[in-house]
Amino acid sequence: IAYYNRGSAYNNLKQYERSIVDYDAAIKLDPNLAIAYNNRGLAYYDLKQYERAIVDYTQAIKLDPNFTYAYYNRGLRYRDKGDKQAARRDFQQAADLDYGPAKEELLLLKFR
Repeated sequence: IAYYNRGSAYNNLKQYERSIVDYDAAIKLDPNLAIAYNNRGLAYYDLKQYERAIVDYTQAIKLDPNFTYAYYNRGLRYRDKGDKQAARRDFQQAADLDYGPAKEELLLLKFR
C-alpha cells in the first residue's frame, strides 16, 4: 500500500512518470489492486498515452466489476476518442452504480 500511496502523491504533484513507477510496484505486489490500475490509467491519460489508460481502466473493471470510477474514466476516454457507443455503455454502467457525473455525461452525449 505504501507504493500506491506514494504513487498517488506523485500523481497529485503532476509527476506522472514517477507515479507510474510506484503504481507498477504496487501492482506487482498486489495484482488485484484495482484502484492502482485505475490511478495508473489516470497518469497515462495525463501523459497522453490514451490507449494505455483504457487498458488500465479495463483491468480495474475486470478486477472489480462495481468500480464506478473506472467505468466513468474509461467512458471519458472513449468519448474523447469519438467512440460514443463505448462511452455511452460505460457511462450507463457507472450511472447504474449511482454515479451522478456519469448521468450528466449520458445527457450530454445526446447533444454531441
